[in-house]
Amino acid sequence: LSYGLCEAGNYISTEGECTECPRGTYTTQAESKKCVQCPSGHTTYRPDLTKCYGPKIAINYEGTTTYRTSQISKLVTDKATYRAYVGDWFVYSKIFYKDRQMEIPHEEMRFVKPTIKSIRPKMMNKFCYAPRDNGASYRGYRNVAEDGRACVNWPGENHNYCRNPNNAKGGPWCYVNQTKGVYCDIPKCTQDVECYTGEGHEYMGSVSETEIKGTGPCENWAGTSSNYCKQTDAVPVPKPWCFSRGIKSHCDVERCERDCGDPTSGVWGTFRAKNSGLCIEVDTYKKDGDIIRNLVMNTCKAPMKSDTDQTFKMDSNGFIINKNDTLKTEYCINLSGDRNKNNKVNYNLFKCNDNSSLTDQKFEVEE
Repeated sequence: LSYGLCEAGNYISTEGECTECPRGTYTTQAESKKCVQCPSGHTTYRPDLTKCYGPKIAINYEGTTTYRTSQISKLVTDKATYRAYVGDWFVYSKIFYKDRQMEIPHEEMRFVKPTIKSIRPKMMNKFCYAPRDNGASYRGYRNVAEDGRACVNWPGENHNYCRNPNNAKGGPWCYVNQTKGVYCDIPKCTQDVECYTGEGHEYMGSVSETEIKGTGPCENWAGTSSNYCKQTDAVPVPKPWCFSRGIKSHCDVERCERDCGDPTSGVWGTFRAKNSGLCIEVDTYKKDGDIIRNLVMNTCKAPMKSDTDQTFKMDSNGFIINKNDTLKTEYCINLSGDRNKNNKVNYNLFKCNDNSSLTDQKFEVEE
């Protein structure tokens, strides 16, 4: 295409050529000089590269409808109607995704009575497919082929979502008429599928062994020939699992190391120093006014006492918040004296969002 014909969904490269926007980026205007990155958890599909596709929910609260396309860790509502437009969603009665109340399935509506303080999409292979099985496990809601034609219902099924029942190498596909099948341009998942985040709902790895060595491989899941570890809603265990010798067992799957440092993850974890390998720990919860002293470095996953803790997360503001549920107030890691560039910084826990000119509480993850 020449410069004057570079349509939306493309950009003009430094060589002056009209180039298609890379996966996960888009443009809405013709003759754009660069493409815009999609929000976290969203992607693009051919042929329409002018918009992003990802989880979307609408909250109708006292007559006002608000659309959300990403997870929210501090949402304060009372009674509201939730409608999931794209993807499945979880709603929680506490911040940071604790005390899950219910799941709102794709294209369904729920009236939620208790106070809801956080929501997040249940991803579970909705917007990409696992390379290990060419997308046979894909259960997303894309229903448009890569050429833009609408999918028709599968024979004997009451849905037209892209699937891969025959293990086709190009990933999920669909019928666009009664006989012709077309790929859906769904991307391969790019995250490390051999580790898990949260409770493991997004895990798509190929581990099939339990944490207990010598118990043998996992058993095949009922009605399938697959024994890969996974997470299900029916069994809210904290990580992927499987049946081994008839017993539900946690699998030998590692947690993704940096998920608690990702402000979009909503996941708690430990912060480990790269050189020493030690983790930040609240040694004892000793209050001195608002300050809780005794932050130390200790062996990661050390046995915890009632007054110690290694569990933190970074939020979207850069605060590193301590999880300890016995405290009524959120406390963050606090650097006293850091704004004066004093190399003798005293670090402790303090009420989050402190605005003192002599303290600093905001951090960022360096690659």
